[in-house]
Amino acid sequence: MGKIVIRWGGRTILTLAAVGSVLACAGSIYQIVSNWRDARRFPQRGISVQAGKVKLNLDCYGQGSPIVVLDSGGGVPAIGWIKVQPDVAKFARVCSYDRAGYGWSEPGPEPRTSLQIATELKMLLEAAGEKGPYVLVGHSFGGYNIRVFTARYPNDVVGLVLVDASHEDEDERVEGIVHPQ
Repeated sequence: MGKIVIRWGGRTILTLAAVGSVLACAGSIYQIVSNWRDARRFPQRGISVQAGKVKLNLDCYGQGSPIVVLDSGGGVPAIGWIKVQPDVAKFARVCSYDRAGYGWSEPGPEPRTSLQIATELKMLLEAAGEKGPYVLVGHSFGGYNIRVFTARYPNDVVGLVLVDASHEDEDERVEGIVHPQ
């Protein structure tokens, strides 16, 4: 009786391992094919630029100075500016970019803070040869980033545009309104 249980258990484990391997291979193939199809359906807008330890996507159009730099809200890649950027390019050089881990950019080092993001943006603009001065435009979470960039590199910035920008104290302020003491 003991030998039958051992054989049955061994076969079960072997079968489960084989099924797991087949599923892992199928998942890998699915991901490879999906990535290939996405790359064909959604070609990269812009160029990949090495910015320190990470490659970031930068998409620039137009001519002139200062350069307008667009920073998206949280969870939104640079493509979120697709209706704004062409109009700005009619009168200025305008660049949108994908933060690390978004759009066509590689994932970046942790932690993903606004200080890290501002540092990477500075390296990206320098590596791409996009020389300031800059007018920084930040939507929502991008508002944090451009304020940190401005504090860190004040000589590079000649203007800020905050588009429904988040504020560092907004959680506490909202809590004070919703649940006053």
